[in-house]
Amino acid sequence: MVYMKQSHLFKIVKGYNENVESSERLCLLGVDTGEAYTGLAVTNLVLTESWPFKVINMSWCRRPGQLANYLERVITKWKIGGLLVGYSAMNNHRLEDEHMARVFKWLKAAHESAHMVDFPFTFVDERNSSIEAEKILNGWILNGWDPAPVDYTRVLNKVAASVFTEISYLPLSVIITTFKKENVKRPFEGFGVLIPSKE
Repeated sequence: MVYMKQSHLFKIVKGYNENVESSERLCLLGVDTGEAYTGLAVTNLVLTESWPFKVINMSWCRRPGQLANYLERVITKWKIGGLLVGYSAMNNHRLEDEHMARVFKWLKAAHESAHMVDFPFTFVDERNSSIEAEKILNGWILNGWDPAPVDYTRVLNKVAASVFTEISYLPLSVIITTFKKENVKRPFEGFGVLIPSKE
C-alpha cells in the first residue's frame, strides 16, 4: 500500500471524480481499528459525508489473505479510491503504541492482496470519534434501540469510522447589510472566501 498525505489523497480522488461520468466516480473507505472489531465507513462521492458500512472481526488479520480478499471485493464493488485509516495520538504512550500496533497489523494484512500493493491510504486523526459515536448511539437508545453488548461494540466501531471520515465545516452565518451610496466615502473592493482547513 502507498501512503499519501491526507490532502493529496483527497485532491487525487476529487480530481478523478471531476473528469469521469458519475457512475465511475470514486469514494473513500474509513477504517477504525479496535481491539476486537474494525469499523468501516464509506464516503459519498463528493467526499464530504460518510455512513457506517460494515464491521469486521480483527481475527481476520490473523488469517492469511482473508482481510485482503474481502477488501479487494469491497474496493471493486463500491469503487473505493483510497483508505482513510484512523489513528489516535494519546497522552498515554503505551495505549498509543498498542493502537498503532493494531493499525499496522491491519495494514499489513490488507497489503497481502496484489490489488492492494499500490493502493493509496492516509492516516486520519480519530481522537474523540468514539465519544461522538457514543453520543449518536445514545440517541438511538433513547429512541428505542435496545442492543446486546456485542452489537453495541460492533456498531460503535462502524459509527466511529463514519465520524472521523467526514469533513467538518465550521458553522457559518451570512449577514447582508446595505448602505446608501452617499454614506460610503470609498467604494468597497474585493471579496472574502472561507475554506475549511480539512479541504
